[in-house]
Amino acid sequence: MSAAQGHRDEQQRAARITAIAGTLVILAYAVTSLLEIFVLGPLEGVPGRSLAQIHGDLAAAGEAPMMTLPAIVMLTVGGLAAVAVMSVTFVHRRMTWLSVALTHLGLLVLGAPALAMASFGPGMALADTYGSSGAEFHTVLTDLLYGVSGAALLAFLVLCAILTLDALRSSSPAPGSPRRRALLR
Repeated sequence: MSAAQGHRDEQQRAARITAIAGTLVILAYAVTSLLEIFVLGPLEGVPGRSLAQIHGDLAAAGEAPMMTLPAIVMLTVGGLAAVAVMSVTFVHRRMTWLSVALTHLGLLVLGAPALAMASFGPGMALADTYGSSGAEFHTVLTDLLYGVSGAALLAFLVLCAILTLDALRSSSPAPGSPRRRALLR
């Protein structure tokens, strides 16, 4: 095996590991979001009532449909996108760990607006049913999920800055010096 082939195999292995790890994190984010919206948030916002009683109250008020399909669809799209990226990474041998990481970080960043949109309908259904503002249907877990999206945004921006600086550094060597190899490849 040549050194170039070994390097390509190492890059492919790193891309696959990044794809698997990123997909697992995104799926955990989506599952945690659904758990927050459908279980923990309602239990926090309506103390003393069981989840079955809360869902019964929502059904009696005609609010049950707001609790299901839109939220599930919004939060599963990110998971499906992550699985698609992972699939492409395993099939396409030219994917780099950096492109996979940036894609997954971008999906995690989009998790915050997806969570906000997905929780709006169920939160309004609960607020309408129980005559409240709706703010009490979020737990500390919601803040943690938004924090994960914020950290993903920061990591995304840092990787983009490093990539940009690296490209500038490797594309314009000093006169007479050999071209430098990029750091992130």
